Amino acid sequence: MSALPPKSRTPHVITLVAQPLPSSARERARSCLQAVGGSIQDEKWLAHGRALDLYCDLRSEQAEPLTQALWAALPGVDLAVMPQRNRRKRLICADMDSTIVVGETIEFMAEVLGVREKVAEITERAMRGELDFTQALVERVRMLRDLPVARLSEIAASLQYHRGGRRLIATMKRHADAKAILVSGGFEPIAEVVRAHHDFDRQVSNVLGTTGEGNLSGTVHLPVVDGDRKLDVFQSAIKDERLPANLTMAIGDGANDLPMIRAASLGIAYKGKPLVRQATRFQINHTDLMTALYYQGYDESEIEKVDWS
Repeated sequence: MSALPPKSRTPHVITLVAQPLPSSARERARSCLQAVGGSIQDEKWLAHGRALDLYCDLRSEQAEPLTQALWAALPGVDLAVMPQRNRRKRLICADMDSTIVVGETIEFMAEVLGVREKVAEITERAMRGELDFTQALVERVRMLRDLPVARLSEIAASLQYHRGGRRLIATMKRHADAKAILVSGGFEPIAEVVRAHHDFDRQVSNVLGTTGEGNLSGTVHLPVVDGDRKLDVFQSAIKDERLPANLTMAIGDGANDLPMIRAASLGIAYKGKPLVRQATRFQINHTDLMTALYYQGYDESEIEKVDWS
């Protein structure tokens, strides 16, 4: 009986990102690669001293164990192991709260009414996947009853953003003609401000009920934007843009982001909850949203120099 042919190796790239990248990072990565029978064939600085590409050949099934070995060898370094082909994605679906925006906007709303701690506790459990998202959202929105709608504009104007988000969107749109969708379990008036600020092509978010007096009624229109809805938006965008799945990216931090993260060829947990980090080998835990560009092979000369905030 003839032996089965060995599985072929394909061109892969290991991307290492840190601020700054340790001087020992290349050699530690080389040792991990040698342990799976590979070697560094070439390298390129994407951002000198911060982001480095190491080119190699791997079998597809080696990417996961190599990633695990690199995480162990390079604590404090964000990294990705992926095929060299189709690195630059043409669709990005991004979560808003704690991904593009610093913090959870529903908590900022709750703070106005003095119920932030109660809302934050429920939010944290929902994002960890311990509570049904829709049930948790309805419960939290009920606590926002009588909040003046006018205060939402004030909250939106005071938001802080994670570093690199605007550069991520601008660079992908310019160089890959990418479509960018903000898909959020947050709320429409605030999400629209975030969409415009980052130049997303569109946003999908929850709609709050209001009273005739210009206050929130404590209700949210159904169906809510949960994990299933996020996945539906992601899959619909693929169909509308006629894109292959290997040209897609999704990024988020919470359990309700998992369906679209798993469906994307580059599904990134951005400073994600433990459940989310366990579900994907593409992660950004130590640096900023610019790292999502380095994972796609963009170097300093290509990244759009729009303002950080």
